[in-house]
Amino acid sequence: MKIINEEVTKIKAEAKYKCPKTGNMLPHPFEFIMIVSGLKFAELEGSTLMLNHMGRAKSLFPDLISGYDLVNEEDFYPDVTLFAKQIIAAQEQEFTADSKGRLTKTPNCLKGMHTYMHAGETHDPHKKNLHDSVLLNAQRIGHGF
Repeated sequence: MKIINEEVTKIKAEAKYKCPKTGNMLPHPFEFIMIVSGLKFAELEGSTLMLNHMGRAKSLFPDLISGYDLVNEEDFYPDVTLFAKQIIAAQEQEFTADSKGRLTKTPNCLKGMHTYMHAGETHDPHKKNLHDSVLLNAQRIGHGF
């Protein structure tokens, strides 16, 4: 993250573009924001680890991380509901959930974290990942239907 931050800062300082109206060289409006992806096949332990790492990274580089995405094929891996307690804890409370879904008293920097979910790519009518993603305030749902 440190190297990425250094490179982004350097590009922002150096990047210029020629204004078509005036011909002047202006600072380029370069932006770089990461979405951290958690893997459903890593289950709760992997998700907990990823959210904890993400919280530490966001505390050091708050402008580099936009939010958390949860990915993997819906038909073969756990539903979004398995991760809901952890995600809600990170979004709404200033605590982290451990691998059993229990809240720890470790403050983090993920309060108000955006979520981006991969859901709706199944033909199984019993899967409720689209619905659950909306309930988790997903900013974007990959695949969607």
